[in-house]
Amino acid sequence: MIVALAAALCSTGCSNTDVDNTPTNVDTAPPAVPTQLTGSSWHSQITISWAPNSTDTDFAGFNVYRSTGTRVMSLTETPQGENLYLDVNPTSGYNMYQVTAVDQSGNESAQASIEICLQSEYDTYHPDLP
Repeated sequence: MIVALAAALCSTGCSNTDVDNTPTNVDTAPPAVPTQLTGSSWHSQITISWAPNSTDTDFAGFNVYRSTGTRVMSLTETPQGENLYLDVNPTSGYNMYQVTAVDQSGNESAQASIEICLQSEYDTYHPDLP
């Protein structure tokens, strides 16, 4: 009988006036775009670096991507705190890197990009070879 009465009351509109239904402030603003990207290649590896994020108090880390042609690959599984990335497996030729900043709410900035050419060892000039 009590269960039936409770079900009947709730079907007509249960409300709890003690619950605060006021929307909370949700962070939707992305962090600042990474700046001052630089890069270099050496012995079949590419190193890229950028300025640290010092403007966002809720900064979580950086994501790094590489694209060759139409293929884009994430190089970091989760945002990393370092402002340096060593790519130990780049492709020969032109590699386009994109770096984004991520905040603690998961908002991701626009991409900062840099293109670096990795020459194969056969493309490099060797003065000691005929």
